[in-house]
Amino acid sequence: MSRSLLTQGSRHLPPWLILGVRQKMKPTREQLEASAEREDVVAFADRWLAAQDAKTFDPAVEFVKMTHEDWLAAIIAIAKKTEADRRHDPTLAAGLLEDFLGKYGEAYFDIVLELSRRWPRFRYLLGGVWQGSMKKGLWHKIEAIRGQPW
Repeated sequence: MSRSLLTQGSRHLPPWLILGVRQKMKPTREQLEASAEREDVVAFADRWLAAQDAKTFDPAVEFVKMTHEDWLAAIIAIAKKTEADRRHDPTLAAGLLEDFLGKYGEAYFDIVLELSRRWPRFRYLLGGVWQGSMKKGLWHKIEAIRGQPW
């Protein structure tokens, strides 16, 4: 069994991403949600959650190894795992999600929009995002689709 994209040193890409690169396509919401259930993404989500209380986790170290799609898939996985226990919502929203949007939000806005329309939990988390490093145009789009700011 080969090691996953998040844990291996070499750059093996998932088939849908290779297809996307060839055809200049991003993954669909469904593909990202499926990626959020991959063993390596779930393991990352578990490590992130376990380390939050201890304040020992530096996501930047692991994000260097992740594709943009895996980063968003990890956010989805964490959001699913924390639906019942929302004590990590501020860190998830104003940390991982806000950082992702600041770096890749313009490229992934269509997927973020679809997630916010179909998943109240994601729309709620967008309410905890601040502008941060997002460009003004993107920030105004996020403000228009997010839940009540908190």
